[in-house]
Amino acid sequence: MKNKTIWIFIAVIGMCTSSFAQTDAHKILDKVSSIFNQDGGIRIGFSMQFLKQGKPQGTSQGQICIKASKFALKTPETNSWFDGKTLWTYMPSSEEVNVSSPSHEELQGINPYLILNNYRKEYNCSLGSKTQHQQTPIYELTLIPAKTRYDIATITLYINKQTFRPVFIELMQNNGYTSRFTIQSYQTKQAFNEKTFRFDPREYPSAEIIDLR
Repeated sequence: MKNKTIWIFIAVIGMCTSSFAQTDAHKILDKVSSIFNQDGGIRIGFSMQFLKQGKPQGTSQGQICIKASKFALKTPETNSWFDGKTLWTYMPSSEEVNVSSPSHEELQGINPYLILNNYRKEYNCSLGSKTQHQQTPIYELTLIPAKTRYDIATITLYINKQTFRPVFIELMQNNGYTSRFTIQSYQTKQAFNEKTFRFDPREYPSAEIIDLR
């Protein structure tokens, strides 16, 4: 379940219903999305905490490299590569590589930054009251999926007021699983080779490849 919910976080406040708050949240997310798209290749280091029904289930850490819709994710539990079409997921514990053509929703569960490019169509958003996180001035934004069929129940973003980049993300699944994602490093303008976003079988000669497409 950790692999599936690696980017899932619980929201701590309800959604504001005033039109002013909705408009304010949209303006902030527009700014966040614009800066994210200008940052080019991004390398992010992060830590995670997992919960089930509010009870701690463990912690982890890792790194994700992002370029447009492509990404490469590495954690102790799993490595994932997505080249814009195909997703490879390697589990070191079983030495298996699952190859799939993921849906948009599945990709958001792995790479939450996709939310920044699709929130207007897929989420209702509002501005929360929290103004500081770990001594950093922030905007607190709450996003709720417009379609109830989504596995994600609620998303909360903490946005640095100066840089307009996320510093903390919380998402909650409808099944009660929770993950907490804290950004520890954020490097922009990274020059990634296209091979960065593809699985290389030569680096994992013992891995069993399971094609799920």
